[in-house]
Amino acid sequence: MTTKTHHFLPSQFYPKTNQYVVLVVDDMQVNRVLLSKVFTASGYGVAEADSAESAVEMIAGGLIKPDVIITDVEMPGMNGISLTSQIRSLPGQAGEIPIIVASGNPDADMEMDAYDAGADVFLTKPFNLAQLRDEVRDAIKGDNNIRVSVRRLHGKSDVNRLRTRLP
Repeated sequence: MTTKTHHFLPSQFYPKTNQYVVLVVDDMQVNRVLLSKVFTASGYGVAEADSAESAVEMIAGGLIKPDVIITDVEMPGMNGISLTSQIRSLPGQAGEIPIIVASGNPDADMEMDAYDAGADVFLTKPFNLAQLRDEVRDAIKGDNNIRVSVRRLHGKSDVNRLRTRLP
């Protein structure tokens, strides 16, 4: 962990204490800005990270306690699937943060890898913004879907077996 001040979130943008916080992790600034605008307009606090490494540092270092993470898969350095795995390995509540993984170039193997790493939701870009807002709301409420419950109760392999039975 570094001791330098993080300048990616100016103090005037720190979320109010009574807001749910969405952490957007994407190497493309245009995507971070879009999602920040969407979720700010929906009443959420939004924090941004331009890399998976930055996101892990922020969370592990206690600089931010997001209620949900939205991450891109394909980023330089650590990708979103590895980020998901890193978050799941963190102790306490940090390891239980709901994670929505998204990719503009998805395939079935990538989706399975994301769920195996501990993702709660896998979405395809470009986002259906209404669906994304619903997924964030459900993730915060703990209502995402049966895959989340199965993963938390029984582990990854059961998610893969159930996946073939889910619509």
